[in-house]
Formats: sequence, C-alpha cells, structure tokens
Amino acid sequence: MELENWGDRGPFLALTYGAADLAGNTLATALDLGVWDGVGGRRLQDWVSAEDPLDIYRFVLSSSQQFTARLTGLTADADLYLFRDWDGNGVLTSNELVARSDGSGTVDEFFALGLSAGPYFLVVEQYRGSTAYTLDVTTMPLRESEVVLGFDPITGYGMVNAAAAVAMAVGATEPFPMPPEPMTLNPGAIALQAPAVWQQGITGAGVIVAVLDSGINLDHPDLVGQFWVNPGETLDGRDSDGNGFVDDLHGYDFVRNDGDPRNDSRDEYHGTHVAGIVAARRNGLDAVDRQGVEYEVTGIAYGARIMAVRVLDEQGRGSGRALAEGIRYAVDNGADIINLSLGGSGYSTAELEALQYAESQGVVVVAAAGNSGTRAQQPAFPARFAATTDVGIAVGAVDFDGNEARFSNPAGSTLGDYPFVVAPGVDVVSTGTNNTYRRLSGTSMATPAVAGVVALMLEANPDLTPAEVEEILARTATPLA
Repeated sequence: MELENWGDRGPFLALTYGAADLAGNTLATALDLGVWDGVGGRRLQDWVSAEDPLDIYRFVLSSSQQFTARLTGLTADADLYLFRDWDGNGVLTSNELVARSDGSGTVDEFFALGLSAGPYFLVVEQYRGSTAYTLDVTTMPLRESEVVLGFDPITGYGMVNAAAAVAMAVGATEPFPMPPEPMTLNPGAIALQAPAVWQQGITGAGVIVAVLDSGINLDHPDLVGQFWVNPGETLDGRDSDGNGFVDDLHGYDFVRNDGDPRNDSRDEYHGTHVAGIVAARRNGLDAVDRQGVEYEVTGIAYGARIMAVRVLDEQGRGSGRALAEGIRYAVDNGADIINLSLGGSGYSTAELEALQYAESQGVVVVAAAGNSGTRAQQPAFPARFAATTDVGIAVGAVDFDGNEARFSNPAGSTLGDYPFVVAPGVDVVSTGTNNTYRRLSGTSMATPAVAGVVALMLEANPDLTPAEVEEILARTATPLA
C-alpha cells in the first residue's frame, strides 16, 4: 500500500489488486480507511464473486463533507451502497441506507452527496458473476456558500413560503405581502402564504402538474375544468396523436393499461384528494365540518392543470414498472411537475432511471417523505433520492401552525443538507370521491401543497431549472427547528 498524489485534489490510497482479499465482508472485518478530514481522494481496487460477494470499507468523516464514489472497471454486475450504522448495533438495515447505485450490467455505479460528520460503511456487492473493480472516492469540505443555515434533521429547511419563493423566482428582494383580507378560508394556503402570490395575478396558469397516484374523480365539481387536455387526442378508440396511448385525453391508467385514469370505487379517494390540494377551483365556500366551521377547498395553484396518471390500484398498491412508465409518460407528454405522494422502503433501477430522465428534461419531481415517523430516521424512497442521487424534492408534514407531525419521516441526520422541506399535512380537507370532501393526514397531503407552490414559481419564471427551484425553496423556507 502506498500513498500517491492526485493533482490538486490531494492524496489518495492505492490498494493494488492481487491475490489477497483486502476488504472484509462483515462490519467487524471491514477495511478501515481511517478518518477523512478534508480535500482528498482514495482509489480502492479489489474484486467480488459468488464466493466473496461483499467488500466492506469503513471510514469516518471528521466534518460535513461533499462525498463522491464511483465504481468502474466492471466485467460483471456489481452494485455500490453507502450505510451509516445509526444505532451502533453492528447490523446494517434498509433504514440505515444513505446512498445506493445499482445499475444493470457493467455500467459504472456512482453517487455524490453531502454527508455530516460520523462513521460510514461503503459496500460493494456482487450481483451476478465475478469482477474486479476500481472504487474511486473523493471528499471535499462543504463551502460556506453551499450551506443554507437552518437545516434541521426533522424538518429540513422548514415550512415552504410561497410568497418568498415566488418573489425570489422573479428576482424580487422581498417576499410578496399578504393581502389585508386572506382571500380564502383554506388554512393550508394561508400557512404557505399563497394568497400573497395570487394577489400578484399568479395562480399556476399554463403549468401542468402530473399526479401519479390512485385514480382520480374526473367529475368532481371542484376539479372539472382543472385537468390537462391532450391537444392531439380524441375519444375514438384510436391513438389519435400517435404518442403510443389510446384515448389518453386527460392522462393514462398504468394499472389497467387504458386511457381512463379515474378511480374504480368510492374507496379509491387518495388521488382525488391529492389533485384537489394542487389545483381545486377557487369558487367560494365548499363545505361545513362537524364543528360547524366553514372551509374552502382551493388548490395552492388553482390555475394549473392536472395530468391524471394512475399508477396505484384502489388498495393503494402499485408496481415499479407502472411507476416508471407513468413518470416517462408524464415527461414525454409535457408535464412540468411530477407529484409522487407514494413510496416505500426500496426501489427499482427502472424507477430511478425514469426519475433521472425527468430531471434531465427539466421536470421538477416532488415526493412524499413517508409516514413511518422519526423511527424511520430518513425519508422513504423515492423521496430519499433527493439526498442520495440529487433527484427531486423530499417533503415532510407539519400541522397548519408548523408543529411537527409525529407520523412524518424526518429529513435525517446522516444524509447531509439536501432539498427537504415541509408543508401542512395534518387534517387537510380536500376533494373526495362521489363529489364529496374528505379530511386526511399524511406526507401525501403535504407534497401536493409543495407541488402547487412550484407551479406558482414556474408560471412566474418558466425558465427555472429543477436545481434552481430546489435552491429557492430551501433558501426561502421558514426554519422550524
């Protein structure tokens, strides 16, 4: 083992490939790379096979650092993972997964993210066949300009502020002022200061938000006229516009594989509720709750249009295939924003590749953090991609006063600073099946509120990139720590 030089990026460790297996396959036998305290690089060379499927490396960051890992030189399929043994029990679990790259075949594996100080484990895993590999790792201290003050491991950058975010999107130096009268009885819109944006004549007009969810009640009086209309499609049993989908006038159903993305039954209400939070019509009072309090269901971006993409069945279950196909459909048919009020503990490569495709095409992805509470220690997938692969915005839930929702997955303390914000997700009233209204709680409800704010930003400044949207949301959010 010798220390060499790697240009202006500092020294790196060169571990020569040979007969000995350098990295152990348990946490106890992991190859200890020591403490990393600044700019540097490390090159690790070893191999994995069916007989030796795991190589594990341990290292400690002495401070918050930008971390990059790339696995190259593969002749068979191997994957790359980064863990933190959060509870110190010597067992790695899915909740302790920080980053993951599991492309198919012999493609390079790669991730880059900011990490907080502490111990970590890099894992190279054999998937199929035997292969030597080269693992290049770089670290770099996070510059002060890259850190936004106020990031909290529970609520991230804090409560989204539409008045400040949209103002910054158009270059204003101060948030838009709230009107003297609230303009709405929707407590979520008030908490996010959306009326300040509406008063500027900005309602999300011209922006398409794809809601990938369960089926949606297309006939709800607060949603009629709010759906995207495919300009080249007619309901004639043919693929009128030649996009590969028949009769997809308002979207598509990837569960039944037809052009009707509406709900199957009155119990399939989740997608309808989400759609209303984004873009329900602003048409006055809608209902009175059991306590006699009047409320108004008005979408945060009531001028936007909803593209209905059904990827979950009436039980709320779906496949990675349907989700990946739904994402690509939304991107290819003109969606500006994709709302994902769904998730789980794992993901497929197809899902990740579809999300990366969306971002490469300038589509903003907003994903729910999950409803497993703080015991989850970090967001579920696909929201976790906001940290591990820099794709999308993760959204947690708070109540209308900004108090932590106990069910909401936290931002986490092992993922570094990344686009994690919160919005009201407790006792949210929105559209339901059978032309009714429902009160629901979850990060599923907070996520479309943020998607609505993004729609307001994109109407105000259509040239914003996903990265710019993420930065503005972070810098203008109200810290809740």
